[in-house]
Amino acid sequence: MATLLGHTVDTTSQAMIRNVNDIAPYVGFGRIVVKMINNVKKYKVEFLYKVKFAEPSQEDQTKGETVEFATTTLEGTVATLANGKWSETKTFDTKAEALTYLEGLMN
Repeated sequence: MATLLGHTVDTTSQAMIRNVNDIAPYVGFGRIVVKMINNVKKYKVEFLYKVKFAEPSQEDQTKGETVEFATTTLEGTVATLANGKWSETKTFDTKAEALTYLEGLMN
């Protein structure tokens, strides 16, 4: 999360250090989704070229008779590249093929 938000991590304590001057960088973001197409398992690569993530909100409920913790949600804003592209998808027969393709997009 530190990398996505522009923060640093102390190498000794492994603590994430937040600074008021930190700026979240634009990053590429991708995933592989398993899909069933005609009863055959396929692997779809979904890639966003330029995403900037924002600080997550904390919505834990610690006052009251019980404590309720919420899952941290990290939200990002997608931007377009200079050529107008913002997303790419492609479907593969094997997970290995999908992973190779995704890794190529990230380099």
